[in-house]
Amino acid sequence: MSGTQIPEGEPLHKDPEESLVGEFTSLGKNLIDVLRAAWDRPERQKLQQEIETGLVDLGVTLRKEAKAVSESPVTQRVKTEVEDLGTRVRNTQIETKVREELIGALHIMNAELAKVANVLSTSGTEASSRPEPAVEQAEGAVADETIATVAAQQTAESTSDTPAESPVEPPSSTETEES
Repeated sequence: MSGTQIPEGEPLHKDPEESLVGEFTSLGKNLIDVLRAAWDRPERQKLQQEIETGLVDLGVTLRKEAKAVSESPVTQRVKTEVEDLGTRVRNTQIETKVREELIGALHIMNAELAKVANVLSTSGTEASSRPEPAVEQAEGAVADETIATVAAQQTAESTSDTPAESPVEPPSSTETEES
C-alpha cells in the first residue's frame, strides 16, 4: 500500500483549510489503495468464482424442479380443475344468455297475445269465430323464432369461445296476422 506518512504532532499544512483539504485527499487515496488491494486478493477472486458457480447451479436446479412440478400428477390435476372451472363459468354464461333470451321471447309472446285478446274483445262476434287460429299463429311465430335463436347461439358458442349475440326481434303485427 502506498500512503502518505505523517509525522505525529506536526500538521501537514500550516493553513487549517489546506490541512483539511489535504487530509481528505489523503483519505481518498488510502481508501482507493485499500479497495484495490482487497479486490486483487486471491481470496476475493475465489469467492467470486464460488458465487458465480453457485448461481449457475441454482439456475439449473430451479429449471429442473420447475419441470418436475409442472409434470407432476398434482399439478396436472390442478390444471384440469382450473380448466373445468373455466368451462363451467362459460356454461353458466350460456345458461344466463339462454334464460335472458327465453324471458325476452315470453315477454314478446305475452305482448302479442295481449294484442290478439284486445282485437278479439273489441271486434265483437265477428272475431269470436276465429280466436284459436290467431292465438296459435302468434304462439307459433314466437316459438319458432325462440328455438331458432337458441339453436344459433349454441352452434355459435360451440365453435367459438365468445358468446354470439343474437337478439330476438318481435314478430311484426302483419306477420302474426298473415301467418
